[in-house]
Amino acid sequence: MNFFSFNHLVCVVYEENLKRPLKLIEGCLRKNAKKENKKKKKCVSIR
Repeated sequence: MNFFSFNHLVCVVYEENLKRPLKLIEGCLRKNAKKENKKKKKCVSIR
């Protein structure tokens, strides 16, 4: 698992904001990860 990848930060951000299952996040981040590949660094800062 990539804890430092946008996958982790996205899950963390969603989990703290929506507290929803990681499965839903995986689907959302999957579509965003391909388009917001550069946002992963910005999200990491939020963490």
